Amino acid sequence: MSSALRSAMLSLASWSLRLSAAGCQASRRSIATVVSGNKTSKLVRERLKNDVEKMKSQFSGFRPSLVVLQVGDRDDSNLYISTKLKAAAE
Repeated sequence: MSSALRSAMLSLASWSLRLSAAGCQASRRSIATVVSGNKTSKLVRERLKNDVEKMKSQFSGFRPSLVVLQVGDRDDSNLYISTKLKAAAE
């Protein structure tokens, strides 16, 4: 197969793919949803805080706690655990 023929075929193939892709994009509607980890985290923390306050009022002496079992000593794990402990304290 000559290089001119190969080039023409590739050009035709790319043109065909572009047309079909454009048709697909025009016919689809975007239904993507942006999920914010910060907003979700804030909502979860508020809900848990309310739940803990409700349990404290119902059961005298109720005190939630967090137990962490860490195997090994990695800096990234230490940072993750300290962040979780701070969040639990809130």
